[in-house]
Amino acid sequence: GYQVKINGTSPVVFGVTGLQLIPEISMFNIPNGWSIMGYLRTAGADISLMLAPIVSPPFTPSILEIAKNGNGQIFWPFYGLNTIGNMMPGEGYQVKLNSAYANFFFPPNTAASTKSNGFTMVPENYGFVAPTGDNMTVGIPMDAWSVKPVFGDEIAVFNSSDELIGTAVYEDDFTAISVWGKEIIEETEKGSNGQIFSMTLWQSTTGIEQSIIVEAWERGSDEYVTNGISVVGKLSLEGENDAFVLGQNMPNPFNGTTRIPFYLPEDAYVTISIYNALGELVEELISESRLAGAHTVDFDGSGLEAGNYFYKLISDKYVATKPMTLK
Repeated sequence: GYQVKINGTSPVVFGVTGLQLIPEISMFNIPNGWSIMGYLRTAGADISLMLAPIVSPPFTPSILEIAKNGNGQIFWPFYGLNTIGNMMPGEGYQVKLNSAYANFFFPPNTAASTKSNGFTMVPENYGFVAPTGDNMTVGIPMDAWSVKPVFGDEIAVFNSSDELIGTAVYEDDFTAISVWGKEIIEETEKGSNGQIFSMTLWQSTTGIEQSIIVEAWERGSDEYVTNGISVVGKLSLEGENDAFVLGQNMPNPFNGTTRIPFYLPEDAYVTISIYNALGELVEELISESRLAGAHTVDFDGSGLEAGNYFYKLISDKYVATKPMTLK
């Protein structure tokens, strides 16, 4: 397998000529550590079945630690995670072995192989981060959360320049995030080796963002390392049950109506108002007592000119302002 970088927005299609290798007699000698391997079969099949000899070889511990494809999807046997699904002809895979393994063969093309029904949920709020050819993996076990997210919540990873370098959707299970580093041939920063990264949780039901505070790492750290593996031991959320939070309006930018989320750790009298770019009051949305918990309020800007606006939450103990854009 080989890593290639294509310039441009359109995919490049090319042909490969020559003699087709026969999977069951084409031997792989896979070294200890990281390497790239191709997939020799002519039909796709579940990666857990294709790599079974090195996942659970007879009478020995698992040799394969992790496998990744070019899009950063992951097969992590120890945690029962498979977001790759099927290995596919024409694709290469990056694998990390805990010890060298010789005489690995793929099953023959004539063998019927089960297809995987695994898929990766799309992060609708943050979106996917474009692959750079250089990444590391961050894992978050379910028991690391002090308060578990809701299915569909999203996790984002940012570098020290506040650039988005990784995203994942929480699916009520072990979560793995591919964190992308700098381009191999370009001087962009992104996740440069040694750079510290941070994580944020976005709540799909309220739109509120909370910083993730890692209290202990089971493995690795919050330092970016090419092909590194970090696993969270324990984490908490900033403001968890004890702080006011004003979330980002959804959608943003918006055309017509948008929704503003906020969280109150206690019963409070709150005022939320809209201001234009000059700081002039446009509309007072609410000025009333609200119970502790998560809330939302809608704003209809259909009668206003497009441009930048601000919304402000005021209570006895908390004041916060956030920008929003009307298209």
